[in-house]
Amino acid sequence: MGAEGQMRSRLERAAEGYDSLIIAGDANVAYFTGCYCPGSALVYSSGSATLLVPALEYYKAAELAAGWMDVRPVLRRSTESVDLPGLVRATIPEAAAGLVRGRAAADLGALGRGLAEELAARIPGLADVARRVLDMRSIKGPEEVDAIGEALGITERAMERALSAAREGASDFELAAEFEAEARRRGAERFAFDTLVGVGPNSANPHAIPRGIRISRGDYVVLDGGTVRRGYCSDMTRTLATGDDRLLRAVEAAVEAALDAIRPGVPAREVDAAARRELERWGLSGNFLHGLGHGVGVEVHEPPYLAPGEERALEPGMVVTVEPGAYVRGVGGARIEEMVLVTPGGGRLLNSLRRILRG
Repeated sequence: MGAEGQMRSRLERAAEGYDSLIIAGDANVAYFTGCYCPGSALVYSSGSATLLVPALEYYKAAELAAGWMDVRPVLRRSTESVDLPGLVRATIPEAAAGLVRGRAAADLGALGRGLAEELAARIPGLADVARRVLDMRSIKGPEEVDAIGEALGITERAMERALSAAREGASDFELAAEFEAEARRRGAERFAFDTLVGVGPNSANPHAIPRGIRISRGDYVVLDGGTVRRGYCSDMTRTLATGDDRLLRAVEAAVEAALDAIRPGVPAREVDAAARRELERWGLSGNFLHGLGHGVGVEVHEPPYLAPGEERALEPGMVVTVEPGAYVRGVGGARIEEMVLVTPGGGRLLNSLRRILRG
């Protein structure tokens, strides 16, 4: 089945039981159309699809959306605001409501409260299929796995380039710049999130943004980056130890414990627990400050979530991160993040870049 057939099949599955379907969350629109056009909405009714896009996105959408979809530009009616959320609230609900026939559903749970309420007010009895759509997105087909692999390949090569510049005296700004420039050279369409770089004590912050800190001997250097290719995201982290590497070795052991736990039918919380038990053996259970991982697809964070209390069982086709960390305030931190495809026999590691890096 070609890309256009896959898009049609997805819409048919999402719309099952309804006469019309409205998709208005940006990531969901991209999933069903192949076009990342912020502020757009897709209306599917009686086998026909109409993609409503802000006029400034029209040329891109006409080029990238499936050929059987009707792409229509929508002009905003007010000059008071040029932000896309404001544009959507002012124009898309009215345009979408005019295309709906019969019993309708929308991805209401994926929308902001204002837009969801506006759509529901215009379309009586509008059902919410946001959970159905997320469940569909969580299971990747071969073409999606290939796109994620391309994005990850770009990210790995860019990360390798950046960490090769992580010498004494180099700043976190320089490392972020090296990563992003190399990723662009290798074909990154955009970045999945703002590049994170933690140096020295700032590496103990899981979401360390560059602050102009220069590398000193003995520092941990954490680089967390992700790129987008063919509409799909990657997400990975590596840590360079320029002195003592105990935290890094502990985190690698936690990665191995988590990988061993990944297989279909296992509740997501159990994979998280396996990593925590390993860090507890290193005396670092209290220094792991976040969930173990998350799904990755058209969004960099999507279901399933590998975290305490998450009962959802892993299924073949899920692509998840495994990213244990150990963070010691005032000293530094280490994190290793891998991407894993859940297969019928367990988990297939998608990364190839070595985990233990010393400088």
